[in-house]
Amino acid sequence: MTEGAAEKLYCYNHPQRETLLRCNRCERPMCTSCAVLTPTGYRCKECVRGQQKKFETAHWWDYLFAVVVAGILGLIGSLISNRIGFFILFIAPVAGMVIAEAVRLVIRRRRGR
Repeated sequence: MTEGAAEKLYCYNHPQRETLLRCNRCERPMCTSCAVLTPTGYRCKECVRGQQKKFETAHWWDYLFAVVVAGILGLIGSLISNRIGFFILFIAPVAGMVIAEAVRLVIRRRRGR
């Protein structure tokens, strides 16, 4: 080898694959199948998973509340739609947005998967 040649790097997950790609957060060498393209560059799957966990703030009861609120408002909307008839085609998108915003309000805008 020459003096200026870089040492061979191998993927942290696939030790048989030679690579020149590194995670821009933890600097681990990774192959193209282990790399995830983000707006700031390539990252390994562990760094991406760790970053996503910061945004997952929902509790288990949020899912229960969301189902109950959406079910009740959907039931009310279906009862009203029987009376409106054809014009429900124009009102349904607005009703869907109202239901979605009501669910977001009840779960205090926490996010989950």
